[in-house]
Amino acid sequence: MRNCSVSPAVAGKAIHLTTTIGVLFSICSAAGGDPVTSKIDLLHVIRSGDVEYHINPTSDFHDDPHDIWTFDQDGALHVSGRGYGYVATRSDYRDYHLVIEFRWGEKTWGMREDRARDNGLLLHAYGPHGAYGNTWMASIECQIIEGGTGDILVLSPKLADGTELTTSVTAEIGRDRDNEMIWKKGEPRQQVTKGRINWEKRDEDWADKRGFRGRADVERPFGEWNHLEVIA
Repeated sequence: MRNCSVSPAVAGKAIHLTTTIGVLFSICSAAGGDPVTSKIDLLHVIRSGDVEYHINPTSDFHDDPHDIWTFDQDGALHVSGRGYGYVATRSDYRDYHLVIEFRWGEKTWGMREDRARDNGLLLHAYGPHGAYGNTWMASIECQIIEGGTGDILVLSPKLADGTELTTSVTAEIGRDRDNEMIWKKGEPRQQVTKGRINWEKRDEDWADKRGFRGRADVERPFGEWNHLEVIA
């Protein structure tokens, strides 16, 4: 069980993303040894090949992973989006501060050709590859999508033999106009094992269309770099 893992720079749902990543982790060994705090450059980890790839082979397009994740001449990681899946670290981590900068590209693909640009970070990922919809691992996803960056998706799949892989998040949760879960400071803390927790100011009229921007979105204009931090 990879219960201290993180799957960074997910390429899925037909997006085009350029990402640079720098990370500060407290590392936990597989044997549960004492943690060692150190800075880890995930871009270097990906370049070194110490990662695993998964692409859903049944999706409407599924390019070779090495064509999906490439590095440009400036050293930034470029994600073409021509596949539903992820790149995952082989090493396990916990108690980490994950820092990325990202910006969107123009093109979207396939069934999402005219849909919101979409990506995400799979945190604390564990279990078999593709367990969730043949695409994701059991994990907590920090959503990166136009109009919804910062949403939390709790992915708890059921395996073919009936085994349930439970992932959970405990958070202060209220309800929005449409009765969807939303993080809201001061609300009662609840445990969530499935579903999505929207960020506090997600536009209730969000639409799955390319270029969508909510009234209170903090994401920078298209083409500019955004800064995102996750403490987990």
